Amino acid sequence: MHYKTYRLISILLLLTSSVVSFGQNASDTLAKDNVLIPLPTISVNVGFNHGFTDVSLSSKGPSPFRQLGYQLTITQRVAKFLDLSLELYTGSVLGEEQRGTTNLNYRTSLFSQHLNVEYNFFPLLKPKANGRQLIRPYVGFGIGAVFFRSKGDLINENGVAYQYWSDGLIYAEVEGSVDPSEATVLERDFEYETDLRDANLDGFRKYSQTAFTMPFNAGIRFQISKNVGINASFAYVLNFTDLIDNVNDQSLGVRSGNSGYDNHLFGSVGVSIFLGTTKPSAKPAPRFDNLEVKSNGKPSDSENSVKPKIKSEKKDALVALTEQLSAASESIRKISEASEQSLVDNSQQITAIIKLELSSKRNLKMMPSRINKID
Repeated sequence: MHYKTYRLISILLLLTSSVVSFGQNASDTLAKDNVLIPLPTISVNVGFNHGFTDVSLSSKGPSPFRQLGYQLTITQRVAKFLDLSLELYTGSVLGEEQRGTTNLNYRTSLFSQHLNVEYNFFPLLKPKANGRQLIRPYVGFGIGAVFFRSKGDLINENGVAYQYWSDGLIYAEVEGSVDPSEATVLERDFEYETDLRDANLDGFRKYSQTAFTMPFNAGIRFQISKNVGINASFAYVLNFTDLIDNVNDQSLGVRSGNSGYDNHLFGSVGVSIFLGTTKPSAKPAPRFDNLEVKSNGKPSDSENSVKPKIKSEKKDALVALTEQLSAASESIRKISEASEQSLVDNSQQITAIIKLELSSKRNLKMMPSRINKID
C-alpha cells in the first residue's frame, strides 16, 4: 500500500512540475509579445457530497447534510482558452441501509489531490483589456489520487455491540438468546468509531485505501471587484475503487454489493481571489508603434525626427569618451616626464658620490709617501 501511495504522489508531483514548466513557457511567450501575464486565481470552497455506493443513505440514517466537503483550488491561465488548476479536497460520504436484520452503515473520510484541465469559453466571453471578466464559466476534467478511510457505527458509547432484531428495534442481546421482555433496548449514537478495514467483516484483510480518481468539473466564477469574486462548482468524481463503503460484490451474504466503482458528487460555493496580472519578465524588443508611415512606404516626419535625435545622443557620448581618453593620455605623459627627470637627477648624485669615494681612496694611498718625505 505504501508503495502505491508513494507512486501516486510522485505522479502528482511530476504533473505539478509539468504545469509550472508549461506556465513558465507560456509566460515567456506572452512576455515576448509584450502583453500582460495573468497571475493565478485562488478559490476556497465548501459544499456537500452525495455518494453513489453499494450502501444507500436511508431516511432513518443521519442527515445527508453531514456529508461536508472543503476544497482549495489554484487556477492558472496557460492559453487564451485553456486553464490548469491544482486542487486539494477533503470531505466525507455516508451510507445507512437495513437489509433484513443486518444493518450496513459507514462514514468514509476522503482526501484527494487533482490536476485539472479547464476550457474557459474564451472565444465567447473575452476579458477586458485590463484582464477583468465579470463571468468566467468553465468545464473540464482531471486526474489525481484519493486517500480514504471507512468507519462504522457498530457499538454504543459503552462499547456494547448493536443487535438488530426482526421487530425493527436494536438490542444489546442477540435475537432469540433471551426473552424479549428481558432484552435491553439500545439507541444509535451515530458515532462512527470502528475502523471497518480493521474489523474485517468480509475477510478482505488490509486492502488498499489509495486509488486513482478522475473528476469531471463544471462551474462559474463571478469577478465582483478587481481582486475578489464568488464561484459555484459541481464535480462528479470517478473513484477507481469499490471499497469506499467497505462493501463490494465479494462481500458475504446480504452484505454483497455491485461490482461498479464507488463514486461521489460534490457541489460547492466559495470565494475566489484574483491576483490580477503582471508585466512581462523578458525585455521586449524596441518597438515604435507611435510612428506613422506614409502610404508610399517612406518614413513620416515624426520618424525622421526620432532618428537624428538618436544619432545626436550617440555622437555626444563619443565626444565625451574621446575627451576623457585625451585627458588620461596627458596625465600619463606628465607622469612619465617627471619620472625621467627624477632618474637623471638621481644618476648625477650617484656619479658625484662615486667620484668622491675614489678621490678619498687615492688620498689614503698617497699619505704614507708624503709622511716619509717630511721625515
